[in-house]
Amino acid sequence: MNKQNISESNMSQPATSRLQIERRSIPYVINGKSNTCEQSEFIVDGQPLSTLLGFAGSRPWFGMTFLDSVKAARENQLQGFLGLCVPFNQFGSGRFVLYRCHCGSDYCGVISCELEVEGDRVCWRDIRYETDPEEAEDPDDDDDRISHVMPDLYFDLAQYRASVNDLIATLDSGGGASSA
Repeated sequence: MNKQNISESNMSQPATSRLQIERRSIPYVINGKSNTCEQSEFIVDGQPLSTLLGFAGSRPWFGMTFLDSVKAARENQLQGFLGLCVPFNQFGSGRFVLYRCHCGSDYCGVISCELEVEGDRVCWRDIRYETDPEEAEDPDDDDDRISHVMPDLYFDLAQYRASVNDLIATLDSGGGASSA
């Protein structure tokens, strides 16, 4: 490969984002009483993904991640998150569920992506709201309001794995939420 081909291939490669995963205390009010709920948050280049997608105000009712599940379920989903197997979701679409309803059911609607490992990078493609295909055809359903257009996100594989492993170590040691 000559110098021109090397520089052209580097220029065509999308920028790599930095992923952090944090536990956060999410405030909410029920019957006038203030409460908090801990949820995991994907931080992309310093910005919460829930904010970038426009649903941060819906937390904690929507926004649970696989890291907020019981340990056995978390371990099953971790393989998909690391690109080691085809991700599982209740729709059978092979898309990775980034966020779901606090009840844990995908049928309430999820934010999902196509997750692929490409050499030393992880790509989240086609990040969007996903729901039951039969319900998606309902013109009165406004759940597609979480439909901000997101570009594909690319992460350095080593940094990505370190980020999730750091949070899992914190969770397994009984660590709590950050003060965000």
